[in-house]
Amino acid sequence: MHSGGDVGAEEALALFRATADSVDLTIWTTDAAGRCTFVNRACLEFFGTTPERMAGTSWRSICHPDDADAYLRAFDEATAQRRGFRAQVRVRRADGQWRWIETQAAPRWSADGVFLGLTGANPDVTDHRRREEAAAVLAAVGEDFAREASGLAALRGIARRVAAHTGAARVTAWAVEPDGGAAAGAPLEVVADEPGDGTHRGPGADPPGAALAARLRAGQVLVEDGDVLVPFVTGGRWVFLLRVRDAPGRRWRADELDLLADVVPRAYLCLVREREERAVRERYARAREVARQLQRALLPASLPVLPRAETAARYLVAGGDGARAGGDWFSALVRPDGRLALVVGDVVGHGVAASAVMGQLRAVLEQRLADGDALPVALAALARAAARVPGASAATVCAAVLDPATGEVEHAVLGHPPPLVAGPGGVRRLPATGAAPLTSSLTAPGALPPTAVDRLGPGELLLLHTDGLVERRGTPLPQRLRALADAAARAAAPPGRAAGAVVDDVVTALLDGAVQDDATVLAVRPRPPVAPLRCGGPALPSSVRRLRREVAAWLEAAGAGSRDRRLLALAAGEAVTNAVEHAYRDAPPGRVEVRARLEDDGAALLEVSDDGRWRPADAHPGDRGRGLVMVGAAGSVRVDRGGTGGGGAGTTVRVRRVLGADVDQRDPGGEDAAGAGDDGAGAGDDGVLAVRVLTAGGPGAPVPVRVRGPVDLESAPLLQEELLRAGRHGALPLRVDLAGVTHLASAGVRALWAVRDAVGAGALALRAPDGSTAALVLDLVALPRDP
Repeated sequence: MHSGGDVGAEEALALFRATADSVDLTIWTTDAAGRCTFVNRACLEFFGTTPERMAGTSWRSICHPDDADAYLRAFDEATAQRRGFRAQVRVRRADGQWRWIETQAAPRWSADGVFLGLTGANPDVTDHRRREEAAAVLAAVGEDFAREASGLAALRGIARRVAAHTGAARVTAWAVEPDGGAAAGAPLEVVADEPGDGTHRGPGADPPGAALAARLRAGQVLVEDGDVLVPFVTGGRWVFLLRVRDAPGRRWRADELDLLADVVPRAYLCLVREREERAVRERYARAREVARQLQRALLPASLPVLPRAETAARYLVAGGDGARAGGDWFSALVRPDGRLALVVGDVVGHGVAASAVMGQLRAVLEQRLADGDALPVALAALARAAARVPGASAATVCAAVLDPATGEVEHAVLGHPPPLVAGPGGVRRLPATGAAPLTSSLTAPGALPPTAVDRLGPGELLLLHTDGLVERRGTPLPQRLRALADAAARAAAPPGRAAGAVVDDVVTALLDGAVQDDATVLAVRPRPPVAPLRCGGPALPSSVRRLRREVAAWLEAAGAGSRDRRLLALAAGEAVTNAVEHAYRDAPPGRVEVRARLEDDGAALLEVSDDGRWRPADAHPGDRGRGLVMVGAAGSVRVDRGGTGGGGAGTTVRVRRVLGADVDQRDPGGEDAAGAGDDGAGAGDDGVLAVRVLTAGGPGAPVPVRVRGPVDLESAPLLQEELLRAGRHGALPLRVDLAGVTHLASAGVRALWAVRDAVGAGALALRAPDGSTAALVLDLVALPRDP
């Protein structure tokens, strides 16, 4: 028999359970130990189970493995502490789908205060979570667009987020051609993820076919075999496509497709941004190139190479991006009396206007110094010219004239830092001569600036610079001047150290890659006279390369620039080749002699002679005769032959060329040094020709061939043979990369013409980048090339 309290509790429990079974929300109860004591009808239907399978602790197995530990820990703690709790967990629904539920549980108590367990409900919050997650993805996409440095980076961020949210294997974006076709050129592909099993490896960039393209052009979102293709159409034109790829058979939910439809306009905006950024970069690059070309046109292309003096210069433009021309300038030239004039100047400002002013001032002073005017007279003429040039106000200049034989230096300073002298004995600053900037003095008739005379000691170097080398915001000028003196003393201390190495060390120490104002450094160091070259050998093909190398090494030691080394080494090789082929045609090979010397005006005189008898020149030389054309490109040529009419013994070919040392005009990182790189005539000429045939791109595509090393009298036949074999003697077109050629003699040119004749002009494409050894020669002989 039950007491009245028990009957009331039982009736209340029955009423609770009946009410719970009447609602569609999953409801359950547990006892004080956490064992399930009741689940309602909606709960059984949701999980597709029976009361027995949920009873006790069996229910704990319904949680997703990734969520179970955290959820069950929260449940157990709430039971032990006799309190309610709220938590979300994934569970498997009766149809096999994993769904998110949110448990909302409260403690139950008896009338006398005994803890009876928990009562809870589990509403399905999957759709709510998906809406929140989709909103979070869209918010993150907006943040990516604002935060990323480029539109392309933002687009890649979108791809990664889409892949992470949907679990897709790959996300690819296309910019569609204006006519609404498949993809523009090479499609823009963004790889977000790849599964570890390699199922979806590969480019993933195959565009849709014509049938699908027609539907996409209409703006339809397509689901095809696990892939989703979402187009973006604006103004009636299909402009963008996002393809989200996954395993075949993937069933995409409506909320996922809705998210992709929301993402695509944002992704297209990233692409629009990337295009605009690219257009800006291209305009900037063009402006930068114009500034570089202007700067190089207005500044010396080379420095004098003298037998008793070594010069070096560095020119750096403020900002480090090369996008604007500067106002600094310098000059170095040989005067009629053999002395060397050196000038650095500074025009206030930057840009084209400052460069134009700089160019005018430099031209005036160079002309005066080259004509032999005394230094004060030349500077006075410069000051008068500056007074007539708008923008020349406050321009400054430092000029010096050095006698390389004696070391005597005359210098004058007009509002500019005076020269520095550094060497094994330390460093000293030459005195400022007291004149103000150009437009502030020397404008009166007959006014001349004061000058001072000094003498360089053994091993000393004269260094001229602009204020951009020493001025630094936030650092007192005296401190920077001391830093310059210390750097110059360290760099110039080793006896005989190259002027270029000294200048490099000084620039690195003072600027360390950060150029806040244009900076120019010009240095000269007297040196012992450059010894002449004399070498020779038997008139055999094997001598050509060795003698050419000796000429190149002598030129490099003399300080000649890369173009001069190339041209004179080429001329030496061609002159020796002519002696080998023609001088001893009907007799045993004799000798060929090579001599070179550096004259006082900076000209190199190259002589190649033999003792043979040359036959008269052919009236119709056919494909020959290019050798002398190539020799003539190196300078003025004179050919002396014994006897008359070519019948006497002995021939001498003389080539005279004024040498110039390379001028280093670069951005602060040194990534754009003029004249940098291997000249192909010296150390890069390893003596071995390598012809490598690469894999063709497909049927009908040219066979790619890469050529490296010297192509001369010895190796040219091998090149011709290998190219003809690669092209199957005209059956296949060829694309020959000559970027790695270190020497291209007339024999190599003949070989290329022979191949071109054999395969047809349209079937041979020669690639030789501008500035390369091969480009220099091909342009001389008018053989077409691609840069």
